Amino acid sequence: MPPSNPTPAPSAPGTPTAEPLAPDQAWRMAEHWPELSAALATQALEAADRMLRGLEMLVLRERLSAPEMQVLATPALRLQRCAKQVQQILRTQSGQVRLSHEKIDFALVIEAVLHDRRDEWMARGLTLRRFLQPIELLIDPTLGYSLCLAMVDWAQRFGEHLELRLELDPLQPCAVLTLRTHEGSQAADAERLLQDSIEWLLLRQLADTDGGIELQSRATEDGVELSARLRRVCVAQESKPADEPATPLSKAPTPPAPAQPEPPAKTGAVLVCSADPAVRRDTLALLQPMGLVTDAVASAVQALALLRERPVSLLIFDAEHPPADAPQLHQVLAGNWAGLPVLRLVRLRATAHDEHGGDTAVMSEKMQVPIDALPIALAPAVRFALSHLV
Repeated sequence: MPPSNPTPAPSAPGTPTAEPLAPDQAWRMAEHWPELSAALATQALEAADRMLRGLEMLVLRERLSAPEMQVLATPALRLQRCAKQVQQILRTQSGQVRLSHEKIDFALVIEAVLHDRRDEWMARGLTLRRFLQPIELLIDPTLGYSLCLAMVDWAQRFGEHLELRLELDPLQPCAVLTLRTHEGSQAADAERLLQDSIEWLLLRQLADTDGGIELQSRATEDGVELSARLRRVCVAQESKPADEPATPLSKAPTPPAPAQPEPPAKTGAVLVCSADPAVRRDTLALLQPMGLVTDAVASAVQALALLRERPVSLLIFDAEHPPADAPQLHQVLAGNWAGLPVLRLVRLRATAHDEHGGDTAVMSEKMQVPIDALPIALAPAVRFALSHLV
C-alpha cells in the first residue's frame, strides 16, 4: 500500500510551497494550488519550447515551408505566452518580489513599451492614438512596464483601434492611465469577456503588488475601456500634448530617446558571460544607458563566483562565443539557480508568426537575441525579460 503522506516533489524557486500534511490533516486543493499551477506552467513552457524547436529543425531541413511553420507554431506560441503570464502572476503572488519605488516620468515608461513592441504588433494592423502627459510617479520601473504591456495585451482582445491617455485626475491627487478600444469586433460581448482572461488576472495581481494602483474596466458602445488610477504622484510637470492621429504602429515615428539614463529595471544585477571581449564590451555599453547594475565575465568560474556574491536577475549568455567551461555553468545553474532567466545571444535562422505578436523568433529553451542585431534587439529583450520577473 502506498504511503498516506508521500514526500512532495520540489518546487521551482520563488514558488509558495505547502507545509507537509499531518497524519490526521485533510488534503485541500486551495493550499496546494500555487505549487500545482507553477508546475503546470513550467510543463507548458517546456512543451511549447520542444514543439518550436522541432518545427525549427524541420524548417532547417527544408521539410516544412514558412506558411506551414506559421500555422503549426501559433498554438505553441500562445501556450508559451500564457504560461509566462501565469508564472508572472505566481511570482508576484508569492510575496517574494522586491519592489524599488523610484521617481520616474511614467510617460517615458509607456513610450518604451510602445517602441519595444511596435514591430510585433504592426502585423495585426494595430492603430494607436495617444496623449501622454509627463507625470512623475513613485513606482517600480519594471512593474510599471509590465502594467502597460499587460493593459495593451488585454485591450487587443477587443479591437485593433486603441486610444491611450495618461493625465492627471482633475478631482483627485492621482494620475490616470486610460486605454480605450474603438470599433472593436467583439464590442457586443465585451461585458461578458471583461474579466475572462489571463491578462486581466495579471493586471489585478500587478495592481495588488504595487498597492497604489486601482483598476476599472467597463464596456462602451464601440468597445471597452480600461483605466488604472496611479496614486503615488510626485510633482506634475507641465503638460505636453502628444495627441496623435490614429496610425498603424508600423508607420508611427520612433519615439526620441530620453535625455537621461533610464531608471534601473530591477534590484538584482544583469550578468554577461561571453568569451569574446568585443561582445562583453558592446553588451555593457548597451546596458549602461538603461541604468542597470551590470557585470561581464569571460568564464563559468567567474560567473558562478559573482552569482554567489550578489543577487542576479538576468544572465546574458553568449551562445556563439561560449567559454570553454560552459558545461560547468549549465550544470550548476540547473541545480542551484534553476529559476534564473537566461537571455541567449545567438544567430537565429527561423522565425514563426504569433497572431498576438507578429513575427517572433523561434526560441529553443530560453530567450534569444540575434547577436548581429544587438543595438536594436538587446534593450527591448532585456526590458521584456525583466518585466516578467515582477
